Amino acid sequence: MNKHRKYLSRKIKPRSFTKKAVIGFLTFVIACICTSTVVFAAGGEEVIEPMTKFTDFLFAIFRIIGIAITGYGIFEFATAVRSHDGAQKVTAAASIASGLIIIFIKEILQLIGIDV
Repeated sequence: MNKHRKYLSRKIKPRSFTKKAVIGFLTFVIACICTSTVVFAAGGEEVIEPMTKFTDFLFAIFRIIGIAITGYGIFEFATAVRSHDGAQKVTAAASIASGLIIIFIKEILQLIGIDV
């Protein structure tokens, strides 16, 4: 009888934590695969509309920054003409040109062929 008690009182070792984690993860993946459904979009415009609004907002910000840079370049050019400084005139002209490029960046990209 002692012999049988020895086997009955023996504790069964629990599975290791990693083994439980792997089994739990695989159960989750299988549940996700089995319960997934295909959802079709109603229309193309509704899907792209938020991105279009966001790009329009970004280009509006670029336009404002370009106007500020161009205005600063005009002010710098007027100061350079008044002080007869050639290097400052070149810097001001570059500032005006870069500001104009930033103002019309959307139109330039469309002219190149990049759809924005």
